[in-house]
Amino acid sequence: MTVEYCAQYCIGQGFFMFGLEYTKECYCGSSRRATSVAAPETDCNLKCTGNNAETCGGPSRLSIYLWS
Repeated sequence: MTVEYCAQYCIGQGFFMFGLEYTKECYCGSSRRATSVAAPETDCNLKCTGNNAETCGGPSRLSIYLWS
């Protein structure tokens, strides 16, 4: 998994928001849950399986991106 791959996949599905978690999980969406809260960026410290120069979230933490 890479940030670019997740972005292309989600955008291709019609979503403008995407997130990566636990090195290899890609999630697509259009909004955050009302109960979502920001966590320290340092909690997202796991390297992506497809590109270890990128960060792909952490345990129970999503690196979230918005496509504009």
